[in-house]
Amino acid sequence: WLPPVDIYETESDVVLVAELPGVKEEELDIQMTEGVLTLKGDKKYPIEGEGDNYYRLERSYGKFNRSFTIPSTVDVNSVKASLKEGLLKITLKKRTEIQPKIIKVETE
Repeated sequence: WLPPVDIYETESDVVLVAELPGVKEEELDIQMTEGVLTLKGDKKYPIEGEGDNYYRLERSYGKFNRSFTIPSTVDVNSVKASLKEGLLKITLKKRTEIQPKIIKVETE
């Protein structure tokens, strides 16, 4: 299965938000290699015993693996990730030399 992901940009960051309900922090593997951000994980089946009889399983379970090309404007040494209420948020800071510099015009 592939978790849905939103990627957006702010003035100082590139942010990736993935829906991962039921996935625990220890079941996640996040790696950044040569400009590619990779999310790997495993969402365990809720079946606990052999005596459980499910009539329907519509939610997705199992292993997932998603990769995203990250722009060269990102500082790979300042990546932060947090998991809260089933949402994984990865914040990638833009390099300071790439961020736009605002130049104030002075009148004479």
